[in-house]
Amino acid sequence: MKYHSNTQTLLFHLDSIFPHMKIQELLPLSLNRSYVYKAITAREDFLLKILPINSLDRLQREYLAIQTLFREGAPVPRPLKEENNIIQINEVAFMARAYEFVEGHALQINKSNFFSLGTSIGHIHNIWDKMKKPSWLRDITINELLYNSLDAIRNSYNDCESLLLTERLTSTIAVILEKYNDESLFGCSHGDAHHLNAIQTTLGQTVIIDFEDVGWQWRIYDLATAIWGTFGRGGTPEIWKELISGYSSIRFLNQEEEGLIRFLIFARHLWWLGLHAKNWNMWARQYSKKHFFESGINLLIAISKDVCGLKVLGGL
Repeated sequence: MKYHSNTQTLLFHLDSIFPHMKIQELLPLSLNRSYVYKAITAREDFLLKILPINSLDRLQREYLAIQTLFREGAPVPRPLKEENNIIQINEVAFMARAYEFVEGHALQINKSNFFSLGTSIGHIHNIWDKMKKPSWLRDITINELLYNSLDAIRNSYNDCESLLLTERLTSTIAVILEKYNDESLFGCSHGDAHHLNAIQTTLGQTVIIDFEDVGWQWRIYDLATAIWGTFGRGGTPEIWKELISGYSSIRFLNQEEEGLIRFLIFARHLWWLGLHAKNWNMWARQYSKKHFFESGINLLIAISKDVCGLKVLGGL
């Protein structure tokens, strides 16, 4: 983030790789996992993503995924022409990618919007189902979702009792997910398909953005993530039912996939906690580490009991 605190310096460098854009102003949208800006120009505003060169794979996967999906008519932003977009700032190399800026607002949580979100996710999955797995798409494993996340949490939080319970619950979910480790359930997953990564355009379309976590895994992880994203924000069973109905109106959802959703909600929340643990010293936080992980693990335990149906007390 320190390399982009001076937007005038960044503008100077961007002029050399986007000379035809004539960028007038940069408005920061996110400075955590990647540096995301709205670039204001005299003609057409666009979205700009910048990452250090050592994170190029993540940026490139996103670009290729959006490029492929846009070409097939998916509800995603239009990728702008790929160029040699390398920026050198303070002896650190960064790569930039650009997309159309989708005018609208983040999806509000209600039944009609979540039906629409389900249909958009269904369209994306249908498009990928027609293709072979691309060589550039990474596999997302149980180890990455669960155990790598658990290791990161252990390094950031030291409540032994909570960690022991979390380890036991994680092992139980891992055994369940192994039973669903069936190639027929796997496909291209957005990987972060919560409502804040969906834009409701001025024309009423639901456009899916931010494909940095795209990968090959259970497709239904996207529905699990969408449901998880509503926890504590007004999500209700009626809204979740509309999400699934919207998805099912576009792509057939069998009982096995639908039954898997609840366990992937656990996996999603654990992954999210692990992501914060890995990046704690790099991201600005307004709450204490102890409070964050206490509340996060308490929610994980609640998910285990109320969503997954596990016995949390008295042994598993």
